[in-house]
Amino acid sequence: MVKLTIEDIIFWIFILIIIGTAIWLLSGSPPEMDALISIGLAVAASELLIWKKIFSVEEKTIIGFMKIKNDMNKNNLNVSHRFDRIEDKLNMINSKLKIK
Repeated sequence: MVKLTIEDIIFWIFILIIIGTAIWLLSGSPPEMDALISIGLAVAASELLIWKKIFSVEEKTIIGFMKIKNDMNKNNLNVSHRFDRIEDKLNMINSKLKIK
């Protein structure tokens, strides 16, 4: 189910203002400059609402990224310890080969 927020309603109001002003301008009622200014302001406001919606990050998403970061750090430590053990074994083999 889609949740309608106040921002969504305001966005659609701005879209209706743009369309209404354009239709009103076609009928010849408002002066052109006034109509262009109101259309420009409505477009700018709707763009701001769109950008705000696009770049809003939900709290669950942030928590998910933090968990993934924690898991990646743990895996990096495990891999680092494994490489250290392999390096120690290689050094032991190398030192035994030099002795003989």
